[in-house]
Amino acid sequence: MRRCIRPVFLDVPYEYCSFTWIERGYDAGLTGGCTAFPLWYCPARPVTRAQMAVFLFKTFGLP
Repeated sequence: MRRCIRPVFLDVPYEYCSFTWIERGYDAGLTGGCTAFPLWYCPARPVTRAQMAVFLFKTFGLP
């Protein structure tokens, strides 16, 4: 796991309750956030079924 110098996502500060899990998900390639420029995670935005399907496929290595 990379050493955290600064948060990956601009909208997820160190103090955020799920900071560690979100950073680990990024490091594992499970998420790339909701926007690329700037890199945001959008933690308060609801997850769609399509987005959840991508999370599950990546998590469990499905084809």
